[in-house]
Amino acid sequence: MQEKVDYDALEDALKRCGASWDAAQTHGLLTGRLAVAGVPAGPEWLQHVLEGTDQNNALTLECQKMLDTVYQSTFWHLSERLSEFMPLLPDDDSDARTRTVAMAHWCEGFLHGLVSARHGDAFATGWRPSRFPTSFATCSRLRAPKSTRRPMTSPMRPHTPNSLNTCASPRSWPTRSFRTTP
Repeated sequence: MQEKVDYDALEDALKRCGASWDAAQTHGLLTGRLAVAGVPAGPEWLQHVLEGTDQNNALTLECQKMLDTVYQSTFWHLSERLSEFMPLLPDDDSDARTRTVAMAHWCEGFLHGLVSARHGDAFATGWRPSRFPTSFATCSRLRAPKSTRRPMTSPMRPHTPNSLNTCASPRSWPTRSFRTTP
């Protein structure tokens, strides 16, 4: 898959057709939905991005073709094992503020895609992550025993709170698999 859509071209096309999503959000949304739902996420993603636009407008049809290319390219990159997937963001020569805002929008779209996609059978049958996420939620309250606390050894090394050291250790993770049903 060699065809790639330029960030600025997609951004302009989305603005011209009247979409409420920007290019980074659109790509993040697609990536999140593909991660959860796979191939069936495509039509719903396209409908979601172009919601509120005039479907008979030539500008919307042009935008739809670009979005189709983005979909095909992103799906291919995510499905290939040795792919070099990259979020659709402004070029490196853009200013830092523009790139930072675009990255924040990409993340926002990605998270929205994760929660808004139709989930598989595991979620439909009542699967819930039992203890794994809650262990991370309680990490901020954990403290390592005084005997295991290490002083900062170098002024160049940032200090990591002992509670994070405890959470980062696989020994502190729950032994029960988070994929099992309660």
